[in-house]
Amino acid sequence: MFFPSLVHGSDEDQQPGKEFEMTEAIRSQPTFIICSSNACFYQQMVLASHSFYLKYFLDRGINTFTWNYRGYGRSKGKYSPHVFDKDINAVIQYLRKDLGLTGKIGVYGRSLGGIPSSFSAKHVEMVIVDRSFSSLQAMAGYYNNLGPIASYLFRLGTCGWQT
Repeated sequence: MFFPSLVHGSDEDQQPGKEFEMTEAIRSQPTFIICSSNACFYQQMVLASHSFYLKYFLDRGINTFTWNYRGYGRSKGKYSPHVFDKDINAVIQYLRKDLGLTGKIGVYGRSLGGIPSSFSAKHVEMVIVDRSFSSLQAMAGYYNNLGPIASYLFRLGTCGWQT
């Protein structure tokens, strides 16, 4: 779901539930994609306990986009690291091509959201990974489908350092 930041508009423009027109001003503003934590779907982002980052970005003139992982909310399918990579790239393409966004794009991922956020790093201007996974070695095993080889090289390169 796309939330345009309307902080530069009039108070009338910011009425809840009011339709907005996708103007060049909105398209050129920066946008953050929020990749939520486990068991949180985008419809919960408007509730007080989950809305901190949504409000934080919007209050600073940053558009926000939230989305459900496969199998969350009413979406179909199952998520996996490979699927996260594919899906976050589809979200970025949707924002740039379908919505026509021209401003910088960043990604904020919390907990489970750290996986798609990390995958997005080569396609966006900024990535924030907040309280994600504690095992870099396990995550290395998913990088570029190298699986056990990447995990082994990580362990070898860090002399068995535990993260």
